[in-house]
Amino acid sequence: MRILIVHREYPPETGWGGIATFNYHLAKGLMAIGHEVDVLSFNYGAPSDRVVEDVRVKRITSKMKRLPWEGSLGTYFWSYQRQIGKIFLAMHRERKYDVVDCADHLGEGYSIIRSGRVATTLRFFSPWSWVSSQKLNLSERWYDIALIKWIEKRSAQGAHHLTCPSQDLATRVTEFFGLRRPIEIIPNPIDIQRFAPQDELPDSPVRVLFAGRLEPRKGPDILLKAIPLLCRKVPDIRFTFLGADCPTPTSPSFKAEAELFISRNHLDQCVAFKDPVPLISLPKEYNAVHIVVVPSRYDTSPYVCQEAMACGRAVVGTTSGGMPEYLDQGEAGLLIPPEDPAALADAIVRLAQQPQLRRQLGVAARRRVEQLYDRNAIARRTSALYETAIQNWHRGIAG
Repeated sequence: MRILIVHREYPPETGWGGIATFNYHLAKGLMAIGHEVDVLSFNYGAPSDRVVEDVRVKRITSKMKRLPWEGSLGTYFWSYQRQIGKIFLAMHRERKYDVVDCADHLGEGYSIIRSGRVATTLRFFSPWSWVSSQKLNLSERWYDIALIKWIEKRSAQGAHHLTCPSQDLATRVTEFFGLRRPIEIIPNPIDIQRFAPQDELPDSPVRVLFAGRLEPRKGPDILLKAIPLLCRKVPDIRFTFLGADCPTPTSPSFKAEAELFISRNHLDQCVAFKDPVPLISLPKEYNAVHIVVVPSRYDTSPYVCQEAMACGRAVVGTTSGGMPEYLDQGEAGLLIPPEDPAALADAIVRLAQQPQLRRQLGVAARRRVEQLYDRNAIARRTSALYETAIQNWHRGIAG
């Protein structure tokens, strides 16, 4: 098949966030099983059109206008998806795609889906309008949420097949958009050759990693609040926050707030911050720690969880979102309630004091990744989904 993946996020120009990482793994997995893959993505700098690791990646730019109503996110993304639609038509005339893989987030594929020129699939990562309506982002304007919800909903209604990485999110978006059609659950893919266990670490000091954007939704503040409790119970413990700084509801910088908290609580010797690293360097970061903490307030299917599992690390996640599905309801990692620093501290203490439990959970986690999340296996499942979308397109079936 000749496949086009459409999404603003594709590494490295737009970073290595979860959606960008998914698109990368999917493209590489589809190529590995014999498909042709192009990507239509975004760049903050100049437009480009080049082959990257055998994948053609065409990047476009788009700027916000200054008038207030044109500076809204809703108006911006309405204009942006129309721009995407025009560029797609030119690419399609040249390449004749069999299927276009679109994302729910911000409705980028709306014009492509509405055109009816090609079979389309839509993958739910986490609709922007749903995330914003749940106050999981910082404050957004109501009219932006309303317009983007309209675009995202009609994209979902018009695509020829829908998919999602977790049942939790599928249930939520079905209710939020009032959908009356099935959503196929296909987990995130991961490269299990690159993300793999390395040499075992000494049991002391116990090293704990938080990896991800330092934003409220990911819960770095919950871990920060747990650290004084932990250091009293496990003196020989070290924490690393690995990720890009983000604003909080009370400050333009989580890191600045955290450093003040660390200084006041005399934690300078046991807490460190590191800037984000590229995908190729992440296995080294996971293998340098004993425990990986994913204290998200909500996350559909965090790649940090999967990457740590693939590296055989003991993971502490929350019961919110899709994490329980990935951690096998607690059989491949510990689960705690969200928003609970004391429960998080207790879970980390348990793992810090029981090396055998850490190893047991790490082995179970690695086995689960090998069985369910290998990117070539996920690519084959996605390929079958594309075939269904093509059949639905020929029969004129959508939402």
